[in-house]
Amino acid sequence: NILTPQQRKKRMELAIALIRTVGKKQIVILEKYEKSNALKEVGFTYFITTVKNTWENIDFAIELGKGRHRHFSFYPTRTVLESLLHLEHYCRQQKEGQNDIALRELLRIAKRFYEREKIENQTGEPYKTMYEDIAKAGSYPKVENANPKDDPFPSIKKLAEESPVYNKKAYLYSSYEALCELSHGKLMAVTTTKQDELSEHIRSL
Repeated sequence: NILTPQQRKKRMELAIALIRTVGKKQIVILEKYEKSNALKEVGFTYFITTVKNTWENIDFAIELGKGRHRHFSFYPTRTVLESLLHLEHYCRQQKEGQNDIALRELLRIAKRFYEREKIENQTGEPYKTMYEDIAKAGSYPKVENANPKDDPFPSIKKLAEESPVYNKKAYLYSSYEALCELSHGKLMAVTTTKQDELSEHIRSL
């Protein structure tokens, strides 16, 4: 509390910059492996895509803090937190479990796009073909019988409780709930944020 909000913001940005340096080196290693001739599991594609996307959202949150839209930095922050919890869960699984997560994520998206096209009176054929190609890798239902809400991950609350970051303390999930209030545009949350945009951005960092 001795530091001013601006000093806290600067310290957080410096700390993130150091971590970002490590993150960039990790991505270089992952990309080198990705381009190699080594046999890769489908789970690896999910993993590297999620890692890259997480860092992009972190960069986005920091960039938002530099302008007049900084009170919206809770959007990428919520995505980062969700991605972190998903990655932690993913990394705790055996290889078969990791592949199942990746496949079910792909199938769920293909199913949603298939249904959207059917609602629009189209055939949905491109997404049906995509779904069937992916489903060959395991024992999955046909696209017509698939559940578009089939989530391979436990609830965010359960993931937060299992996270080693806060060792089952309530703080992590409480923070997530606050981010949800902001993301859903609840009146009280939005009004409070606009009254002190800098503090809310610092919380996001």
